[in-house]
Amino acid sequence: MTYTILVVDDEPTQLRLAEHAVSEKLHYHVLTASSGQQALDIVLSGREPRPDLILLDLSMPGMNGLDVIRAIRPFKPDLPIIVLTMYGDLEKAVASIKAGASDFLAKPVPLDRLRLSLQNVLRLKDLTRQVAQLQRISNGQVQFSDVVAQNEAMRRMVELGRNAADSDVPVLLSGESGAGREFFARAMHGSSRRAGRPFVVVSCLALAEERGEAVLFGEEKPVQGGSQPVMLGKLREARGGVLYLTGVERLPAVLQARLYDAIQSRSFMPMGAGFSEPMDMRVICASEREPARLEGMHEGFRALLDQYPIRLPALRERREDISLLADHFLRQYAAEEGRSLNGLTPQALEMLRGQPWPGNVRQLQKTLHRAILGCSGDHLEPRDFAFLNAVAESAGERLAYLPVAQTLRIVDEKGRLMDLHTLEAELIRIALYMHHDCISRAARDLGIGRSTLYRKLQEMNIPIREEQAALSVAKG
Repeated sequence: MTYTILVVDDEPTQLRLAEHAVSEKLHYHVLTASSGQQALDIVLSGREPRPDLILLDLSMPGMNGLDVIRAIRPFKPDLPIIVLTMYGDLEKAVASIKAGASDFLAKPVPLDRLRLSLQNVLRLKDLTRQVAQLQRISNGQVQFSDVVAQNEAMRRMVELGRNAADSDVPVLLSGESGAGREFFARAMHGSSRRAGRPFVVVSCLALAEERGEAVLFGEEKPVQGGSQPVMLGKLREARGGVLYLTGVERLPAVLQARLYDAIQSRSFMPMGAGFSEPMDMRVICASEREPARLEGMHEGFRALLDQYPIRLPALRERREDISLLADHFLRQYAAEEGRSLNGLTPQALEMLRGQPWPGNVRQLQKTLHRAILGCSGDHLEPRDFAFLNAVAESAGERLAYLPVAQTLRIVDEKGRLMDLHTLEAELIRIALYMHHDCISRAARDLGIGRSTLYRKLQEMNIPIREEQAALSVAKG
Protein backbone atom coordinates (compact mmCIF):
# COMPACT_ATOMS: atom_id res chain seq x y z
CA MET A 1 0.00 0.00 0.00
CA THR A 2 1.25 3.44 -0.96
CA TYR A 3 -1.06 6.38 -0.48
CA THR A 4 -1.37 8.78 -3.39
CA ILE A 5 -1.16 12.48 -2.53
CA LEU A 6 -2.29 15.16 -5.00
CA VAL A 7 -0.13 18.28 -4.51
CA VAL A 8 -1.69 21.49 -5.89
CA ASP A 9 0.22 24.78 -6.22
CA ASP A 10 0.40 27.36 -9.01
CA GLU A 11 4.01 28.36 -8.25
CA PRO A 12 6.44 25.92 -9.98
CA THR A 13 9.14 26.21 -7.31
CA GLN A 14 6.73 25.61 -4.44
CA LEU A 15 5.17 22.70 -6.36
CA ARG A 16 8.57 21.03 -6.91
CA LEU A 17 9.57 21.50 -3.26
CA ALA A 18 6.29 20.04 -2.00
CA GLU A 19 6.48 17.16 -4.48
CA HIS A 20 10.05 16.36 -3.37
CA ALA A 21 9.16 16.44 0.32
CA VAL A 22 6.09 14.22 -0.04
CA SER A 23 7.67 11.78 -2.49
CA GLU A 24 11.35 11.56 -1.55
CA LYS A 25 11.25 12.36 2.16
CA LEU A 26 7.88 10.92 3.21
CA HIS A 27 7.67 8.15 0.58
CA TYR A 28 4.14 8.71 -0.73
CA HIS A 29 3.14 8.42 -4.37
CA VAL A 30 2.57 11.93 -5.74
CA LEU A 31 0.34 13.52 -8.39
CA THR A 32 0.75 17.23 -9.14
CA ALA A 33 -1.53 19.97 -10.42
CA SER A 34 -0.53 23.57 -11.17
CA SER A 35 -4.04 25.04 -10.98
CA GLY A 36 -7.33 24.57 -9.20
CA GLN A 37 -9.08 23.50 -12.40
CA GLN A 38 -6.42 20.89 -13.17
CA ALA A 39 -6.78 19.50 -9.63
CA LEU A 40 -10.55 19.30 -10.05
CA ASP A 41 -10.16 17.48 -13.37
CA ILE A 42 -7.83 14.89 -11.80
CA VAL A 43 -10.15 14.22 -8.87
CA LEU A 44 -13.36 13.95 -10.89
CA SER A 45 -11.92 12.03 -13.84
CA GLY A 46 -11.90 8.72 -11.96
CA ARG A 47 -8.58 7.75 -13.54
CA GLU A 48 -6.10 5.62 -11.61
CA PRO A 49 -4.31 6.22 -9.39
CA ARG A 50 -6.98 8.10 -7.52
CA PRO A 51 -5.71 10.53 -4.87
CA ASP A 52 -6.17 9.50 -1.25
CA LEU A 53 -5.54 13.06 -0.03
CA ILE A 54 -5.10 16.56 -1.50
CA LEU A 55 -2.37 18.95 -0.31
CA LEU A 56 -3.87 22.21 -1.55
CA ASP A 57 -2.49 25.75 -1.77
CA LEU A 58 -5.22 28.28 -0.98
CA SER A 59 -3.84 31.32 -2.80
CA MET A 60 -4.07 30.60 -6.53
CA PRO A 61 -5.32 32.74 -9.43
CA GLY A 62 -8.59 31.84 -11.11
CA MET A 63 -10.02 28.92 -9.13
CA ASN A 64 -8.44 29.31 -5.70
CA GLY A 65 -8.16 26.65 -3.00
CA LEU A 66 -11.47 27.52 -1.38
CA ASP A 67 -13.22 27.23 -4.76
CA VAL A 68 -11.61 23.81 -5.29
CA ILE A 69 -12.88 22.52 -1.91
CA ARG A 70 -16.42 23.75 -2.61
CA ALA A 71 -16.38 22.17 -6.10
CA ILE A 72 -15.07 18.79 -4.89
CA ARG A 73 -17.17 18.28 -1.76
CA PRO A 74 -20.52 17.43 -3.47
CA PHE A 75 -18.81 14.62 -5.39
CA LYS A 76 -16.10 13.50 -2.94
CA PRO A 77 -17.37 14.26 0.57
CA ASP A 78 -14.85 11.90 2.23
CA LEU A 79 -11.69 12.90 0.34
CA PRO A 80 -9.28 14.48 2.90
CA ILE A 81 -7.91 17.93 2.03
CA ILE A 82 -5.05 19.68 3.84
CA VAL A 83 -4.70 23.34 2.89
CA LEU A 84 -1.50 25.40 2.80
CA THR A 85 -1.73 29.07 3.77
CA MET A 86 0.69 31.91 4.31
CA TYR A 87 1.71 32.43 7.93
CA GLY A 88 -0.84 34.58 9.74
CA ASP A 89 -3.63 34.10 7.17
CA LEU A 90 -5.91 32.64 9.81
CA GLU A 91 -9.17 33.90 8.31
CA LYS A 92 -8.69 31.91 5.08
CA ALA A 93 -7.65 28.83 7.04
CA VAL A 94 -10.84 28.95 9.15
CA ALA A 95 -12.94 29.42 6.01
CA SER A 96 -11.33 26.36 4.42
CA ILE A 97 -12.07 24.21 7.49
CA LYS A 98 -15.71 25.33 7.39
CA ALA A 99 -15.82 24.43 3.69
CA GLY A 100 -14.62 20.90 4.44
CA ALA A 101 -10.82 20.87 4.75
CA SER A 102 -9.36 18.37 7.25
CA ASP A 103 -6.39 20.47 8.42
CA PHE A 104 -4.37 23.57 7.54
CA LEU A 105 -0.63 24.22 7.58
CA ALA A 106 1.20 27.55 7.44
CA LYS A 107 4.02 27.97 4.91
CA PRO A 108 6.86 27.21 5.12
CA VAL A 109 5.83 23.83 6.55
CA PRO A 110 8.41 21.93 8.65
CA LEU A 111 8.82 18.36 7.37
CA ASP A 112 7.88 16.78 10.71
CA ARG A 113 4.71 18.85 10.89
CA LEU A 114 3.77 17.81 7.35
CA ARG A 115 4.47 14.16 8.13
CA LEU A 116 2.32 14.26 11.26
CA SER A 117 -0.59 15.98 9.52
CA LEU A 118 -0.58 13.53 6.60
CA GLN A 119 -0.39 10.53 8.94
CA ASN A 120 -3.19 11.73 11.20
CA VAL A 121 -5.57 12.64 8.38
CA LEU A 122 -4.97 9.41 6.46
CA ARG A 123 -5.34 7.33 9.62
CA LEU A 124 -8.65 9.04 10.40
CA LYS A 125 -9.83 8.35 6.85
CA ASP A 126 -9.00 4.64 7.16
CA LEU A 127 -10.64 4.35 10.57
CA THR A 128 -13.78 6.05 9.27
CA ARG A 129 -13.90 3.66 6.33
CA GLN A 130 -13.35 0.67 8.62
CA VAL A 131 -16.14 1.73 10.99
CA ALA A 132 -18.46 2.28 8.03
CA GLN A 133 -17.74 -1.21 6.72
CA LEU A 134 -18.30 -2.79 10.13
CA GLN A 135 -21.62 -0.96 10.37
CA ARG A 136 -22.60 -2.22 6.92
CA ILE A 137 -21.75 -5.78 7.94
CA SER A 138 -23.75 -5.40 11.15
CA ASN A 139 -26.72 -3.92 9.27
CA GLY A 140 -26.63 -6.49 6.48
CA GLN A 141 -25.53 -3.90 3.93
CA VAL A 142 -22.23 -5.29 2.63
CA GLN A 143 -22.08 -4.67 -1.12
CA PHE A 144 -20.23 -6.40 -3.93
CA SER A 145 -18.17 -3.21 -4.18
CA ASP A 146 -16.65 -4.33 -0.85
CA VAL A 147 -15.32 -7.51 -2.50
CA VAL A 148 -11.68 -6.96 -3.50
CA ALA A 149 -11.20 -8.66 -6.87
CA GLN A 150 -9.18 -8.07 -10.00
CA ASN A 151 -8.83 -11.73 -10.98
CA GLU A 152 -11.07 -12.59 -13.93
CA ALA A 153 -12.45 -15.81 -12.42
CA MET A 154 -13.32 -14.03 -9.18
CA ARG A 155 -14.93 -11.16 -11.07
CA ARG A 156 -17.12 -13.67 -12.92
CA MET A 157 -18.25 -15.11 -9.60
CA VAL A 158 -19.05 -11.60 -8.37
CA GLU A 159 -21.15 -11.05 -11.48
CA LEU A 160 -23.00 -14.33 -10.88
CA GLY A 161 -23.65 -13.30 -7.28
CA ARG A 162 -24.84 -9.84 -8.27
CA ASN A 163 -27.19 -11.26 -10.91
CA ALA A 164 -28.81 -13.67 -8.45
CA ALA A 165 -28.89 -11.33 -5.46
CA ASP A 166 -32.58 -10.44 -5.77
CA SER A 167 -33.70 -13.96 -6.57
CA ASP A 168 -34.75 -16.47 -3.91
CA VAL A 169 -33.17 -19.43 -5.69
CA PRO A 170 -30.96 -21.42 -3.26
CA VAL A 171 -27.24 -20.86 -3.88
CA LEU A 172 -24.32 -23.17 -3.17
CA LEU A 173 -21.05 -21.33 -2.46
CA SER A 174 -18.11 -23.72 -2.73
CA GLY A 175 -14.46 -23.00 -2.07
CA GLU A 176 -11.67 -23.75 0.35
CA SER A 177 -11.72 -22.67 3.97
CA GLY A 178 -10.75 -19.00 4.24
CA ALA A 179 -11.69 -18.17 0.63
CA GLY A 180 -14.37 -15.69 1.76
CA ARG A 181 -17.63 -17.63 1.34
CA GLU A 182 -19.45 -15.95 4.23
CA PHE A 183 -18.36 -12.46 3.16
CA PHE A 184 -19.55 -13.25 -0.38
CA ALA A 185 -22.90 -14.45 1.02
CA ARG A 186 -23.23 -11.23 3.01
CA ALA A 187 -22.54 -9.26 -0.18
CA MET A 188 -25.38 -11.13 -1.90
CA HIS A 189 -27.58 -10.34 1.07
CA GLY A 190 -26.62 -6.67 1.16
CA SER A 191 -27.18 -6.31 -2.59
CA SER A 192 -30.70 -7.75 -2.45
CA ARG A 193 -34.16 -6.56 -1.46
CA ARG A 194 -33.56 -8.39 1.84
CA ALA A 195 -30.69 -6.08 2.81
CA GLY A 196 -30.95 -4.96 6.41
CA ARG A 197 -32.97 -8.03 7.42
CA PRO A 198 -31.48 -10.90 9.50
CA PHE A 199 -28.46 -12.85 8.26
CA VAL A 200 -28.43 -16.05 10.34
CA VAL A 201 -25.37 -18.32 10.23
CA VAL A 202 -25.94 -22.00 11.03
CA SER A 203 -23.23 -24.67 11.29
CA CYS A 204 -24.54 -27.92 9.83
CA LEU A 205 -21.93 -29.77 11.88
CA ALA A 206 -23.61 -28.44 15.04
CA LEU A 207 -27.00 -29.53 13.69
CA ALA A 208 -25.61 -33.01 13.22
CA GLU A 209 -24.49 -33.20 16.84
CA GLU A 210 -27.27 -31.45 18.73
CA ARG A 211 -31.06 -31.49 18.53
CA GLY A 212 -30.78 -30.38 14.93
CA GLU A 213 -34.47 -30.47 14.03
CA ALA A 214 -35.47 -28.28 16.98
CA VAL A 215 -32.52 -25.91 16.40
CA LEU A 216 -33.41 -25.47 12.73
CA PHE A 217 -37.21 -25.56 12.72
CA GLY A 218 -38.02 -24.61 16.30
CA GLU A 219 -40.05 -26.47 18.88
CA GLU A 220 -43.48 -25.87 20.41
CA LYS A 221 -44.81 -27.20 23.69
CA PRO A 222 -48.55 -27.86 23.86
CA VAL A 223 -50.31 -25.97 26.65
CA GLN A 224 -53.95 -25.51 27.49
CA GLY A 225 -55.56 -23.45 24.77
CA GLY A 226 -52.59 -23.54 22.39
CA SER A 227 -48.81 -23.87 22.51
CA GLN A 228 -45.75 -21.95 23.57
CA PRO A 229 -42.28 -21.91 21.98
CA VAL A 230 -39.58 -24.01 23.64
CA MET A 231 -37.02 -23.13 20.98
CA LEU A 232 -37.44 -20.33 18.45
CA GLY A 233 -35.51 -22.05 15.64
CA LYS A 234 -33.15 -20.65 13.01
CA LEU A 235 -35.83 -20.47 10.31
CA ARG A 236 -37.83 -18.10 12.49
CA GLU A 237 -34.74 -16.06 13.35
CA ALA A 238 -33.95 -15.65 9.64
CA ARG A 239 -37.48 -14.63 8.66
CA GLY A 240 -37.37 -11.99 5.96
CA GLY A 241 -33.60 -12.35 5.53
CA VAL A 242 -31.02 -15.03 4.76
CA LEU A 243 -30.36 -18.45 6.27
CA TYR A 244 -26.68 -19.24 5.69
CA LEU A 245 -25.81 -22.94 6.14
CA THR A 246 -22.08 -23.71 6.47
CA GLY A 247 -20.70 -27.21 5.88
CA VAL A 248 -23.96 -28.18 4.18
CA GLU A 249 -22.60 -31.63 3.26
CA ARG A 250 -22.77 -32.45 6.99
CA LEU A 251 -26.47 -31.65 7.30
CA PRO A 252 -28.19 -34.90 8.37
CA ALA A 253 -30.26 -36.54 5.61
CA VAL A 254 -33.51 -36.21 7.56
CA LEU A 255 -32.98 -32.45 7.89
CA GLN A 256 -32.05 -32.19 4.22
CA ALA A 257 -35.39 -33.78 3.36
CA ARG A 258 -37.32 -31.50 5.69
CA LEU A 259 -35.55 -28.40 4.47
CA TYR A 260 -36.16 -29.43 0.86
CA ASP A 261 -39.89 -29.75 1.56
CA ALA A 262 -39.90 -26.39 3.35
CA ILE A 263 -38.16 -24.61 0.46
CA GLN A 264 -40.50 -26.18 -2.07
CA SER A 265 -43.69 -25.41 -0.15
CA ARG A 266 -42.41 -22.09 1.29
CA SER A 267 -43.66 -23.25 4.71
CA PHE A 268 -42.46 -25.36 7.64
CA MET A 269 -43.85 -26.91 10.81
CA PRO A 270 -41.97 -26.54 14.12
CA MET A 271 -41.56 -29.67 16.23
CA GLY A 272 -44.58 -30.33 18.42
CA ALA A 273 -46.71 -27.76 16.59
CA GLY A 274 -49.97 -28.57 14.84
CA PHE A 275 -49.63 -25.77 12.33
CA SER A 276 -47.34 -24.62 9.52
CA GLU A 277 -45.65 -21.24 9.26
CA PRO A 278 -44.71 -19.34 6.10
CA MET A 279 -41.04 -19.58 5.14
CA ASP A 280 -39.95 -16.18 3.91
CA MET A 281 -36.17 -16.21 3.53
CA ARG A 282 -33.28 -16.81 1.15
CA VAL A 283 -31.22 -19.99 1.68
CA ILE A 284 -27.50 -19.80 0.88
CA CYS A 285 -25.39 -22.90 1.49
CA ALA A 286 -21.62 -23.19 1.73
CA SER A 287 -19.27 -26.13 1.40
CA GLU A 288 -15.58 -26.78 0.86
CA ARG A 289 -16.69 -29.42 -1.63
CA GLU A 290 -17.73 -28.63 -5.17
CA PRO A 291 -21.21 -29.80 -6.29
CA ALA A 292 -19.84 -32.89 -8.06
CA ARG A 293 -18.33 -34.09 -4.76
CA LEU A 294 -21.49 -33.78 -2.66
CA GLU A 295 -22.17 -37.49 -2.54
CA GLY A 296 -24.90 -39.21 -0.55
CA MET A 297 -27.18 -36.21 -0.15
CA HIS A 298 -30.97 -36.14 -0.37
CA GLU A 299 -31.77 -36.19 -4.08
CA GLY A 300 -34.18 -33.27 -4.05
CA PHE A 301 -32.02 -31.10 -1.80
CA ARG A 302 -28.94 -31.87 -3.91
CA ALA A 303 -30.90 -30.85 -7.04
CA LEU A 304 -31.73 -27.50 -5.37
CA LEU A 305 -28.04 -26.85 -4.72
CA ASP A 306 -27.21 -27.69 -8.33
CA GLN A 307 -29.43 -24.86 -9.59
CA TYR A 308 -27.00 -22.03 -8.90
CA PRO A 309 -23.47 -23.06 -7.85
CA ILE A 310 -20.79 -20.40 -7.32
CA ARG A 311 -17.19 -21.50 -6.78
CA LEU A 312 -14.84 -19.03 -5.12
CA PRO A 313 -11.24 -19.54 -6.30
CA ALA A 314 -8.47 -20.16 -3.79
CA LEU A 315 -6.03 -17.31 -3.21
CA ARG A 316 -3.26 -19.20 -5.05
CA GLU A 317 -5.54 -19.11 -8.12
CA ARG A 318 -5.91 -15.32 -7.96
CA ARG A 319 -2.41 -14.13 -7.14
CA GLU A 320 -2.97 -10.83 -8.95
CA ASP A 321 -5.38 -9.96 -6.12
CA ILE A 322 -2.75 -10.41 -3.39
CA SER A 323 -1.43 -6.84 -3.71
CA LEU A 324 -4.96 -5.41 -3.60
CA LEU A 325 -5.93 -7.52 -0.60
CA ALA A 326 -2.66 -6.74 1.17
CA ASP A 327 -3.27 -3.02 0.58
CA HIS A 328 -6.82 -3.35 1.95
CA PHE A 329 -5.80 -5.23 5.10
CA LEU A 330 -2.76 -3.03 5.67
CA ARG A 331 -4.87 0.11 5.71
CA GLN A 332 -7.42 -1.55 7.96
CA TYR A 333 -5.01 -2.83 10.60
CA ALA A 334 -2.61 0.11 10.47
CA ALA A 335 -5.53 2.39 11.31
CA GLU A 336 -6.82 -0.02 13.95
CA GLU A 337 -3.43 -0.31 15.65
CA GLY A 338 -2.61 3.41 15.34
CA ARG A 339 0.37 2.74 13.07
CA SER A 340 1.61 4.98 10.25
CA LEU A 341 2.66 2.70 7.41
CA ASN A 342 3.09 3.70 3.78
CA GLY A 343 2.89 0.20 2.32
CA LEU A 344 4.95 -2.87 1.50
CA THR A 345 8.33 -2.81 -0.16
CA PRO A 346 8.42 -4.48 -3.61
CA GLN A 347 10.45 -7.32 -2.08
CA ALA A 348 7.84 -7.92 0.63
CA LEU A 349 5.02 -7.91 -1.90
CA GLU A 350 6.90 -10.35 -4.13
CA MET A 351 7.43 -12.62 -1.13
CA LEU A 352 3.69 -12.59 -0.34
CA ARG A 353 2.85 -13.42 -3.94
CA GLY A 354 5.11 -16.46 -3.73
CA GLN A 355 3.50 -17.96 -0.62
CA PRO A 356 1.22 -21.03 -1.00
CA TRP A 357 -1.54 -19.54 1.23
CA PRO A 358 -3.29 -22.79 2.26
CA GLY A 359 -5.51 -20.67 4.54
CA ASN A 360 -6.43 -18.35 1.66
CA VAL A 361 -7.66 -14.78 2.23
CA ARG A 362 -8.19 -15.37 5.95
CA GLN A 363 -4.54 -16.41 6.34
CA LEU A 364 -3.33 -13.37 4.38
CA GLN A 365 -5.46 -11.14 6.60
CA LYS A 366 -4.01 -12.56 9.81
CA THR A 367 -0.49 -12.46 8.35
CA LEU A 368 -0.74 -8.73 7.57
CA HIS A 369 -2.08 -8.01 11.06
CA ARG A 370 0.78 -9.87 12.72
CA ALA A 371 3.39 -8.21 10.49
CA ILE A 372 2.03 -4.75 11.33
CA LEU A 373 2.27 -5.46 15.05
CA GLY A 374 5.95 -6.36 14.71
CA CYS A 375 6.97 -3.70 12.18
CA SER A 376 9.28 -0.90 13.35
CA GLY A 377 9.64 1.06 10.07
CA ASP A 378 7.27 2.94 7.80
CA HIS A 379 7.07 0.08 5.26
CA LEU A 380 6.54 -3.64 5.70
CA GLU A 381 9.70 -5.48 4.64
CA PRO A 382 10.44 -9.19 4.12
CA ARG A 383 11.95 -9.38 7.62
CA ASP A 384 8.54 -8.42 9.06
CA PHE A 385 7.19 -11.69 7.62
CA ALA A 386 9.99 -13.92 8.92
CA PHE A 387 7.42 -15.78 11.02
CA LEU A 388 5.92 -17.24 7.80
CA ASN A 389 9.07 -19.26 7.20
CA ALA A 390 9.23 -20.24 10.86
CA VAL A 391 5.64 -21.49 10.78
CA ALA A 392 6.21 -23.40 7.55
CA GLU A 393 9.42 -24.98 8.84
CA SER A 394 7.76 -25.91 12.13
CA ALA A 395 4.84 -27.55 10.36
CA GLY A 396 7.21 -29.40 8.01
CA GLU A 397 9.33 -30.65 10.87
CA ARG A 398 6.31 -31.85 12.80
CA LEU A 399 5.09 -33.77 9.76
CA ALA A 400 8.49 -35.13 8.76
CA TYR A 401 9.67 -36.14 12.21
CA LEU A 402 6.60 -37.64 13.81
CA PRO A 403 7.80 -40.45 16.07
CA VAL A 404 6.89 -43.98 15.07
CA ALA A 405 4.31 -44.10 17.85
CA GLN A 406 2.55 -41.15 16.25
CA THR A 407 2.37 -42.41 12.64
CA LEU A 408 -0.78 -44.01 11.30
CA ARG A 409 -0.49 -47.76 10.82
CA ILE A 410 -3.15 -49.67 8.88
CA VAL A 411 -1.83 -53.18 9.60
CA ASP A 412 -0.74 -54.79 12.84
CA GLU A 413 2.45 -56.72 13.61
CA LYS A 414 1.04 -59.85 11.96
CA GLY A 415 0.15 -58.05 8.74
CA ARG A 416 -3.60 -58.03 9.40
CA LEU A 417 -5.67 -54.97 8.54
CA MET A 418 -6.59 -52.98 11.65
CA ASP A 419 -10.25 -52.52 12.49
CA LEU A 420 -11.91 -49.12 12.03
CA HIS A 421 -12.16 -48.42 15.76
CA THR A 422 -8.40 -48.83 16.20
CA LEU A 423 -7.61 -46.74 13.12
CA GLU A 424 -9.89 -43.97 14.37
CA ALA A 425 -8.18 -43.95 17.76
CA GLU A 426 -4.75 -43.80 16.10
CA LEU A 427 -5.82 -40.89 13.86
CA ILE A 428 -7.16 -38.97 16.86
CA ARG A 429 -3.86 -39.47 18.73
CA ILE A 430 -1.93 -38.11 15.73
CA ALA A 431 -4.21 -35.06 15.48
CA LEU A 432 -3.74 -34.35 19.19
CA TYR A 433 0.03 -34.69 18.84
CA MET A 434 0.12 -32.39 15.81
CA HIS A 435 -1.80 -29.68 17.70
CA HIS A 436 -0.20 -30.09 21.15
CA ASP A 437 -3.46 -31.51 22.59
CA CYS A 438 -5.48 -28.47 21.48
CA ILE A 439 -9.00 -29.90 21.16
CA SER A 440 -10.41 -27.18 18.88
CA ARG A 441 -7.65 -27.46 16.27
CA ALA A 442 -7.53 -31.25 16.37
CA ALA A 443 -11.32 -31.43 15.91
CA ARG A 444 -11.17 -28.99 12.99
CA ASP A 445 -8.50 -31.08 11.20
CA LEU A 446 -10.46 -34.26 11.82
CA GLY A 447 -13.63 -32.67 10.45
CA ILE A 448 -15.71 -33.26 13.58
CA GLY A 449 -17.15 -31.09 16.32
CA ARG A 450 -15.32 -30.44 19.58
CA SER A 451 -18.02 -32.13 21.64
CA THR A 452 -17.81 -35.21 19.40
CA LEU A 453 -14.05 -35.35 19.87
CA TYR A 454 -14.45 -35.07 23.66
CA ARG A 455 -16.92 -37.96 23.60
CA LYS A 456 -14.59 -40.14 21.54
CA LEU A 457 -11.67 -39.36 23.84
CA GLN A 458 -13.72 -40.58 26.81
CA GLU A 459 -14.94 -43.68 24.97
CA MET A 460 -11.42 -44.56 23.80
CA ASN A 461 -9.78 -43.57 27.11
CA ILE A 462 -7.29 -41.28 25.34
CA PRO A 463 -5.64 -38.85 27.79
CA ILE A 464 -5.02 -35.16 27.06
CA ARG A 465 -3.29 -32.42 29.02
CA GLU A 466 -5.86 -30.61 31.14
CA GLU A 467 -4.37 -27.15 30.57
CA GLN A 468 -4.65 -27.56 26.78
CA ALA A 469 -8.23 -28.75 27.10
CA ALA A 470 -9.04 -25.70 29.20
CA LEU A 471 -7.32 -23.48 26.63
CA SER A 472 -9.45 -25.02 23.87
CA VAL A 473 -12.63 -24.23 25.77
CA ALA A 474 -11.49 -20.67 26.49
CA LYS A 475 -10.71 -20.03 22.82
CA GLY A 476 -14.04 -21.51 21.77
